[in-house]
Amino acid sequence: MTDTLLADVKVARERTVARGTARMSYAMDVPTTGLSKLADFLGTAETDPPVSGWKRQAWSLVGEGVKAGDRVLSRLATGVGEGTIDFASGSALYTRESRGKQHSVFAAAGVRLSRDGDQGPWLEGVRRDGAISSHSPMWFIEVLRAPIAAELVADDELVAGVVCRHLRVTVDEAAADELSAHRVEFRQTLKRERLRDLGQPATVEVWIDADGLLRRARHAQPVVPMTTTLELWDFGIPDPLAVPSVDPDAPANRRAWPLLAGMRIVEDWAQRAPEVIPSGTVTVRGTGVAVGLRNTRSGDEASNPVVPAIALALPGTREHRLERAYRALGDQLQEAVSGASGQPWPGPDPRTNVRVGPEQIEVWWSSAQGSSPVALTPIDRAKIQ
Repeated sequence: MTDTLLADVKVARERTVARGTARMSYAMDVPTTGLSKLADFLGTAETDPPVSGWKRQAWSLVGEGVKAGDRVLSRLATGVGEGTIDFASGSALYTRESRGKQHSVFAAAGVRLSRDGDQGPWLEGVRRDGAISSHSPMWFIEVLRAPIAAELVADDELVAGVVCRHLRVTVDEAAADELSAHRVEFRQTLKRERLRDLGQPATVEVWIDADGLLRRARHAQPVVPMTTTLELWDFGIPDPLAVPSVDPDAPANRRAWPLLAGMRIVEDWAQRAPEVIPSGTVTVRGTGVAVGLRNTRSGDEASNPVVPAIALALPGTREHRLERAYRALGDQLQEAVSGASGQPWPGPDPRTNVRVGPEQIEVWWSSAQGSSPVALTPIDRAKIQ
């Protein structure tokens, strides 16, 4: 029975995606009464190894922010949006009402844009390096690539007047991430690498019609109290979606650039820096807005965190601000590796070098004795900006 249901889920996903596009509604609901659990966790969570100092303070502040943020979350995270989903490009465009105003959202792999109504300039959100966000409607389509268990809940439930089978499906987010053409963010944990330790694979409820098409999918997240629901109809009718153009000089985009670009730098640096780090010295951790380094041998923090957004917010041309941000990261890494290895890295009188060109950003480390420099793979500037 289970194998048959798993096969039905896979076929339903394939048939749905084969239709190309569909009309959709996407609902996000955060019950504010359940936020205290998350707030208490963020403020008092015990970890192994234990943490203290700025990290504990930061967690506590976030927890207090959650407790004080009921009305903000009610405004931003609840409600229903309707629009179009494009399975081929992995994108969705929908409009929702919040506090009496219409807001449009475009979500795709590594892209999230929003604007007031349907006429204003598109404003850029956080890009996740080509990832399907865990808050994107496409997340459901991606994780259903890897169902590992299924059970029948009901044979004849109605979705918008259509009779459907209701199944409860357990999915393997890590396997879906491997199968997808895009990186897929995990919902089951606050940090991607903690998925297996948490031991709670994601459960998605799906409703499949007589034609084998996915009509509804729903997920209740256990860590953050949030439920999301996707409903689909009019398969193959809407036109395919294209990524809207963004004006980087729009006032709101200019104001948001330091924070958003800083977060992209953190994510990229955490993936890129290990290219040059000598084995057994330090490890890199990108934590949203900051880069931290840990001594591999002692397990202690090897440096104070660097927040690129601070450098990007200082006066100067965009090129000068990018240079400051990367020089701060380069100096942090050079000092931490030298401290962990017990000798100057990459040689005596080391120096961090940064060159910001129109298309690439180069970062390398040199020493006074003229030994071969150590360089990162050039960074695509468009990826950061």
